Amino acid sequence: MRSILKFVLVVGGLLVGLVLLAVMAIYFLFDVNQYRDEIAEALSEETGREVRLDGQLSLSVFPRLAITTEDVTIGNAPAFGPEPMLKLQRVAAGIDFMPLTRGELSIQTIEVIGLTVNLAVRGDGMNNWSDLVEAGEASSDADDSAVVDSGSGDDSDVVVDGDATEIDVSFGGLIVRDASVTYVDGSSETTYRLEDLDLELRGDDLTQPLDLTMAFVASADPGALRVQAAFDTSIQMAGADETLRFVDLDLTGSVSSEELPSPAPFALESDSIVLDFANNTLNVAPTRIDLLELSMLLVASGSGPAAPLDLSGRIEVESFEPAKLLPRLGIDAPVTADPEALRAVSFQSEFDATFESAGLRDLTLVVDDTELSGELSIVNFANMGLRFDLTGDSMILDRYLPPAEDEAVADDAGDALAETALPVDLLKGMEAAGRLRFGRLVLGDLPFESLDLGLTVKDSKAQLQPVRATVLEGRYEGDVRIDASRAVPRLSLNERIDDLNLGAMASLLFDQDNVEGRLNGSFTLAGQGVTLADIRSSLNGDVAIVLADGALRGTDLWYEIRRARALFKQSPPPPAPAEARTEFSSISGTAVVRDGVATNNDLFAELPFLQLTGNGSVNLGEGSIDYDLDARVLERPDFLSGATAEELDEYTEAVIPLEVTGEMTAPTIRPDFQRLARDAVERKLDEEKDRLRNRLLDRLGIGEDATEEEGEEAEEEEDIEDALKKRLRDIF
Repeated sequence: MRSILKFVLVVGGLLVGLVLLAVMAIYFLFDVNQYRDEIAEALSEETGREVRLDGQLSLSVFPRLAITTEDVTIGNAPAFGPEPMLKLQRVAAGIDFMPLTRGELSIQTIEVIGLTVNLAVRGDGMNNWSDLVEAGEASSDADDSAVVDSGSGDDSDVVVDGDATEIDVSFGGLIVRDASVTYVDGSSETTYRLEDLDLELRGDDLTQPLDLTMAFVASADPGALRVQAAFDTSIQMAGADETLRFVDLDLTGSVSSEELPSPAPFALESDSIVLDFANNTLNVAPTRIDLLELSMLLVASGSGPAAPLDLSGRIEVESFEPAKLLPRLGIDAPVTADPEALRAVSFQSEFDATFESAGLRDLTLVVDDTELSGELSIVNFANMGLRFDLTGDSMILDRYLPPAEDEAVADDAGDALAETALPVDLLKGMEAAGRLRFGRLVLGDLPFESLDLGLTVKDSKAQLQPVRATVLEGRYEGDVRIDASRAVPRLSLNERIDDLNLGAMASLLFDQDNVEGRLNGSFTLAGQGVTLADIRSSLNGDVAIVLADGALRGTDLWYEIRRARALFKQSPPPPAPAEARTEFSSISGTAVVRDGVATNNDLFAELPFLQLTGNGSVNLGEGSIDYDLDARVLERPDFLSGATAEELDEYTEAVIPLEVTGEMTAPTIRPDFQRLARDAVERKLDEEKDRLRNRLLDRLGIGEDATEEEGEEAEEEEDIEDALKKRLRDIF
């Protein structure tokens, strides 16, 4: 037994000695650089590309098997120019020799210095790396099997798979310095670059997380987009599961572009990000992202990292101030009528995202004091097709409108709204469809309750339909269209109002409290211009209105009629009423609108004991009115205390001409003295003419039924005319 053991030890010693002698011989006697050209030629044949090894090759065997290569160049694919696809200043790798005798693999630190990679895709879709991938796959397939002659006498082959043996693997790490990757997309004529790449991966056991630090500069042209970033994380790779896990990820950096006035800092912190390549899944644990004034929390999972990307998750954005954020993004912050508007915006939502679209579900958006909920999505990033269904509680939209240019205009809500410009730039190139509902929305100081608004935008045209709301105790329905595809934008309206409180509207829009009544009407109008004031001055269309149970405070129509009679008869005027007020049962009429002027020829109004008829015009652009009315007294107005019997008799069945002029918000109503005098003179002349004619006929002995020759009748008519002329001279 002892002799056998001695023999084994001797033989073993001899074998170890022979191995050591062989290693020393290779190390001292073998010069790998003598075979550099042969190695380059073999690599060229294997890859189908020109491979050059211009630097020194270094090989060591003991105590570790290591190789170092310098100045490596791999040529580009045909039709991609003379620039090499890959250049490498230095690469070094090695494994410890002694652990191999124990069935262990100890990989030393791999160093890659000065790596430059140029990738390109032509306009026809051809790229400069697919041939290398195909060559690598073919070589891998050949290495995965061995072909053995079965000895059966035929030409069949037997494929024998090698048995996999588990060995312990340790890893010294990976160091990459001064690397760069360039990717040219010929179809979009865009160039992407990853430069100044420094990477360090440290760890002892590949089955355990490895520490990774990385810094780089990424850019894209055109657009001058530039991202400078650095991050630290622990990375774990599971070969059998084909998963890559980033743990405790901490990313910081900045982004800049032509649109940004200055670099925008950002930061990202994540508990973990897991990429499962075998199942093509991506899981993002709670991740915090900070960009300029924005802070958000993100959780996501779904398919990825390979296409197609399809993620779902939740996002929460903390309250931020758009007025501070937008200028830092190179966007002018909107100037609002209320300086305190847009001070706090936040939202939280579930989301779905792909490479083509993105959507928000269960959205809660808070804008200052307003909360909206619902859904919002972009169905196609190519044309930014927007879809939405949102419901808000309450908003004063006037706060977010641009301020009036003139302080005097700003004091009047109606004029301030008129100076509002149509959103032409917003509509161009936009595609949207959706529904917006508000419990209460204030626009132009008009409170719209239970607002239901449908919006469609396409081809620079927008349609608001349906538009329904309760406004000033009444009901509004409309169809509003904006055509921004024209050189001058066009606005068209098809609207109806029912039982609207006219007094409340006059008070809110014009700061007037002198009217009462319930307004019903329909409006079919169209105009063009940049602002609502421009459009109002160019309106064309038709209008029909009915005003019921109304009153006009500040003017007493009966008093004006009585005062006019007194002036006409040169008698003392009646005492003024304590409260000037004119009531009416209804007012109705239709109008044709041309170039902002509404012309009405069928105005009809009923007041107690009185009817008004007439015609006139309203200049919508200037807000002025010019009407001629006839007031007809239907019966004796007994409620007029202090009126004489003669006065009451004169009013009964009388027709009194009136004129209404001035501003629409405060019109002046007074008798038309010129028409009143003209009618009186004409009436007096008719009476005198009849009386004189009858007297002359009596003196001549001519009765009403007498007949004469034609010549005699003509002579009598001339006598009558002369007599009338003489009588008129006597009157005046």
